[in-house]
Amino acid sequence: MAGRLIIVFLVAVILCLLVPLTNQYYYSEQAFTADNFIRVYLAAK
Repeated sequence: MAGRLIIVFLVAVILCLLVPLTNQYYYSEQAFTADNFIRVYLAAK
């Protein structure tokens, strides 16, 4: 039982450390904001 708690705790710590890394990717690539979507629509015409 104690072994499983340690594994769950370690997995939770790893996931918490990965969250800031994934946030950087979301902020760096905003593909479909309002401006970009309008530009893509006008370029497609």
